[in-house]
Amino acid sequence: MARSFYHARRVFLSVVLESALRLYALGLALWPAPRQRALQNIRAEDLDPTLPGTIAKPFEYYRLLRDKHPVFRPPGQDFYCISRYEDIQAISRQTQLYSSNIVGVLLEKVFGPYATPQSAQPPGEGSRRNYGVTPVDVLAIQDPSAHKYQKLLTHQIVSGPFVRNLEGSVQKLSCELLDQFIGLGRVEFMDAVAWPLPMRMAMRLVGYPQQDYPRIKQGCAHTIRLLAGTSTPAELARDTAASMALFRYCWSQYRRAKENPQDDISGGLVAAAVDPDHPLTDEEAVSILFQLLIAGSDSSASTMGNAVRLLIEQPQLQEELREQPERTERFIEEVLRLESAFQGHFRLALQDSELHGVKLPKGSRLFLLWASGNRDERFWAHPDEIDLDRPNLKKHLTFGYGLHACLGRELARMEIRIVLNTLLQGTRNLRFDGPVDYVASLFTRTLRQLPIRFDPAETERGGPASARAASSAPAQAA
Repeated sequence: MARSFYHARRVFLSVVLESALRLYALGLALWPAPRQRALQNIRAEDLDPTLPGTIAKPFEYYRLLRDKHPVFRPPGQDFYCISRYEDIQAISRQTQLYSSNIVGVLLEKVFGPYATPQSAQPPGEGSRRNYGVTPVDVLAIQDPSAHKYQKLLTHQIVSGPFVRNLEGSVQKLSCELLDQFIGLGRVEFMDAVAWPLPMRMAMRLVGYPQQDYPRIKQGCAHTIRLLAGTSTPAELARDTAASMALFRYCWSQYRRAKENPQDDISGGLVAAAVDPDHPLTDEEAVSILFQLLIAGSDSSASTMGNAVRLLIEQPQLQEELREQPERTERFIEEVLRLESAFQGHFRLALQDSELHGVKLPKGSRLFLLWASGNRDERFWAHPDEIDLDRPNLKKHLTFGYGLHACLGRELARMEIRIVLNTLLQGTRNLRFDGPVDYVASLFTRTLRQLPIRFDPAETERGGPASARAASSAPAQAA
């Protein structure tokens, strides 16, 4: 009875808050937001990272930060950019000094100041503080010791053999998507392949119905935009409302999984949550599923799109990888380094500190710029170039560093490798077919659209070109 009341209250509060946020967003939209000022010069002390020119081409900005202001508070912002490779590594290692709990960074933009965490929560503690309406702190936004338990648990479910067994499914889906357009000679790559493949795989892993893809993808896109750093108050309210609706959907799917658990990630989390020897709560389990969807919806998609863009810009690489598909894995590492899907993540200072002479009071928010560290001349030789023979190829920060290294990094590598090899073997002469632009975000490096043209490859044995590519692609996972 108590649990039934809990869920009835949770759904009621969620619907009411979502409706209120949508009304609030509608009201704010009636008044146009002030226009952003234009970029006037390239001095780091004057640059605003939210300007359109900086978002479209951020790498010169990052270089200026590394050289002149390695700890930099942008004008009008309440966070510090940390841009050098070694500094990012050091802060990532100091989990007792810098918290990964970034909930406050999001909520204060909509609801006002949010309390700084006083100490890390143990597993299962504090997970009902929000009545189940919004996600609790798990994995990427959790600290020890709860994070350690949650990561060990999810690693047991999403093990290496588990990921390797997905290779056939990823290859089949890749061929299905590419065969829809491979004979046409043109396609908008992001909508046709980059978005649906990783999102549909993530849905399959957690056991969600494939027909719900449009609903889930839209909810994920709104949730990711919460961290864009470029949104108006109306947009933040609208994105928060959509994120709450997606979280409510995850609850409904989780409750179905409890009634009829399957051999998927949802089933594994249900088993842990009902096991008295595990401290995992239902709230944490649903939040883990929600976070896996969000991560799975963007990182692989962004890297796929940027990989194809780079191949078009450097045609000699297309031919090299067609002739030596085993080199695709090394190319992917360079794409990950050069075009980080997530430009950085926040940390929260839990006590006063100082870095490069800049005082960081307790409660300061630090934005660890993975994308800047990935091009730091202090660590990388010729950092702006693609070098498939780079000795420290996998030392990039794109999947995070230390305790919070990305759980799905091997799955992402495998998905990207299969898509690229299938596309390259099924086409010739990849080229642009229209303008290419990026989503306006400080947080992600995501192509809004990537229209491409190509010549379909000859198929000596008949059948779709992508099917031939499937038979010739390397079988091993990255």
